[in-house]
Amino acid sequence: MPSRPDTHRPAKAATEYQHAAPRQERYRPSPDKRGYDAVWARVRRMYLRRHPVCNRCRNPASEVHHVETIRNGGARLDASNLEALCKSCHSRETSYGRKDYKNVARF
Repeated sequence: MPSRPDTHRPAKAATEYQHAAPRQERYRPSPDKRGYDAVWARVRRMYLRRHPVCNRCRNPASEVHHVETIRNGGARLDASNLEALCKSCHSRETSYGRKDYKNVARF
């Protein structure tokens, strides 16, 4: 005699939805193709060593942000195009975009 009733599992559920990636991830190129390779990792480490605090809130910096995006022609490895930010400031910066973020009150 079974100890519990059978569980209903539709046949399509596992194959259709189990491995679906978020929309942005499906069409986004790999980090290497976007310019984040071993050279970038080295530049990022060196930049964070020289600039250990966030430019916005003065908390410890953990991210390096491109002031002018690479997509818009910004220099990928030039220190004058980089700024050190903490995780929350970097997330805010990238989610608002440069134009909108300039209108938001800064710390």
